[in-house]
Amino acid sequence: MPFPQKAFRSVVQAAKAWLRPEQILVSTTKGIEQEGFLLMSQVLEQETGFSHIGVIAGPNLASEIADKQLTATVIASADSLTRTRVQQVLGCRYFRVYASDDRHGVELGGALKNIYAIAAGMAAALGMGENTRSMLMTRALAEMSRFAVAQGLTR
Repeated sequence: MPFPQKAFRSVVQAAKAWLRPEQILVSTTKGIEQEGFLLMSQVLEQETGFSHIGVIAGPNLASEIADKQLTATVIASADSLTRTRVQQVLGCRYFRVYASDDRHGVELGGALKNIYAIAAGMAAALGMGENTRSMLMTRALAEMSRFAVAQGLTR
């Protein structure tokens, strides 16, 4: 399985010549850069120096969006212009775009939740009950919160 975050920095560096500071850059890549432990939006910020940087995250399966099934996502950015523009451009009757100013929290949650989703899938495959799966989700949320605070990424 390829890991898009491994190539993220080099793709941003290659695209930099075509980017302008007034543009809005939105990361859709989940993950944490191994060297430096940076989130993808932090890599965008570091490589470009732009102020209009956001992250889009959510349970967004492309095939369901293409089928116009009701889907929700979040655009997270400290920049209100970025949040508003992304909501205006992407939002429609079946694709709801919510806004958050906690870019790092949303991004970290999006990356970490995949780990816990695998654990929940394993619990389901092993025939564990709802209590066990609920406990896994509760503990996962607590762990993600502690992790984000320890990294200084959320308030």
